[in-house]
Amino acid sequence: MPRSMAATIWQYNDCWPGPTWSMTDYFRRFKAIQYQSKHFFAPILVSGIPDPKTGKAELHISSDRQTDVSGDLRWFVTDMTGAVLMHGEMAVHIPARTSRLAHSLDLVDLISSHGTKNLIIWPEVRVGSRTVADNALFFGRPLDLKFNKPQLAVHVSGNGQHYDLRIDANAPALWAFANVKDASATYSDNFIAIRPGRTAVIHVTLDEPMAPADFRRKLEVRSIYDLAPDMRA
Repeated sequence: MPRSMAATIWQYNDCWPGPTWSMTDYFRRFKAIQYQSKHFFAPILVSGIPDPKTGKAELHISSDRQTDVSGDLRWFVTDMTGAVLMHGEMAVHIPARTSRLAHSLDLVDLISSHGTKNLIIWPEVRVGSRTVADNALFFGRPLDLKFNKPQLAVHVSGNGQHYDLRIDANAPALWAFANVKDASATYSDNFIAIRPGRTAVIHVTLDEPMAPADFRRKLEVRSIYDLAPDMRA
């Protein structure tokens, strides 16, 4: 910013059913990238540049807001079991229409003791009592990570067409998603990163009312661990 402040979407939808790179499928259901776009196009974004050669991880904050805001930058560094190896917090001033380095982490010692493939960096930005941006960062390719099986605990509330899911995990659960089988539904978020100790919330709106017992029976919550056997520890 300001050298790059726009994006072109290709492609948004499909004109026939098929395994393509579109953001929504033929039936207008959101794919993973559509949910992710809500985060990387959010008014405030926290991102990072982990460098395995230097052992540093730069944390950047970008703002598309039209007014300045102040908040807190927090970070947690965990291993693949979810154990917290480092954490910190600092107050940040976030000027309007800016993107800049907010903080740099020195993780040389953690890389030496745990390796680059056994570390996840979890930055987040809070404004007041609300988390407005979060992320999960890696030193290498996500495909090289090896995940432990996360025990996903799901608490369901609601009835009729509206249900709330509160999801906890005892190990990092990346690209976790909810799906109500054989039902048309809209999800407030999906394909998210869940850090142990932090509850994820997904609001589900069904096209047709469903009894709570039927909703719980048809609900499935999975993560990349369930979909990619090669990424299992």
